[in-house]
Amino acid sequence: MSEVFRLDPGRVRSERLHRLGWLAGPLLRYQRWNWAWRLEIALRYQPIADALAGRPAGLRILDVGCGSKGGVTSYVPRAAFGVDVTFDRERLHDHPQLTAVAASGAALPFASGSLDVALCMDTLEHLTPDDRRAVVTEMARVVAGDGLLIVGAPCGAAARAAEEEIAQAFARQTGRVHPKLGEHLEHAMWSEVDLLNLVQEVAAVRFGAYRLHVAANVSIGVWLFLRRLFDLGRPLPGLTHVQRLLLQPIYPWLAPRLHREPTYRKIVFCQAGQAADL
Repeated sequence: MSEVFRLDPGRVRSERLHRLGWLAGPLLRYQRWNWAWRLEIALRYQPIADALAGRPAGLRILDVGCGSKGGVTSYVPRAAFGVDVTFDRERLHDHPQLTAVAASGAALPFASGSLDVALCMDTLEHLTPDDRRAVVTEMARVVAGDGLLIVGAPCGAAARAAEEEIAQAFARQTGRVHPKLGEHLEHAMWSEVDLLNLVQEVAAVRFGAYRLHVAANVSIGVWLFLRRLFDLGRPLPGLTHVQRLLLQPIYPWLAPRLHREPTYRKIVFCQAGQAADL
């Protein structure tokens, strides 16, 4: 793969802040607070927050491919295990509800049927088709017979066209490969039907009885606007540094208006068991 540019526009290097003397402490605390909430990720996890809202406390939750930013725990007030191949240990200090487990999603270190919820968001598109199946199969294995399996990913030609637009603009602007979209574009884009079929096939083998629900997530136009804003610095450069301050207060009003079709992402909810209910 080509060189990947690490894109962290919202985090100023701490050594630079320390040059500011007594201001460094407050600015570092603000930076960590601001970076802990991103509009695009809040929108990604919103359907999951809604699905878990009426469920009992103490659920055993697994977030596969969660990264070091807290994963689901940053947007749903519940503890969870987070699996990824590597973690930034410094960032994990900001997410005490996440128990980080360094492992492959295709070989989860959990006993069969030991978890209530297993979710994977915006991770499978980085993998080959065979690896995608292996990860979803492992997720289903560790979920209890009446548990909830959640798989979300970008789907369809419109989503791929949007990714190509942003990746090309980023390459022109920086001369580098986009850090998030580079791997996406190495693999063929799958359709909503492909994603749904994968979950159905795995669920039929693992659970037998189950129910499915598909949620449309983040309008293509909204996704493009956010990527232009935060990846390319247009039309409001610097907004990343005040994103949480400005946008989190209006999020409850804003979020329901941002998921109209066509959407960038589809999320498949699979509730296992005879008495399944979604």
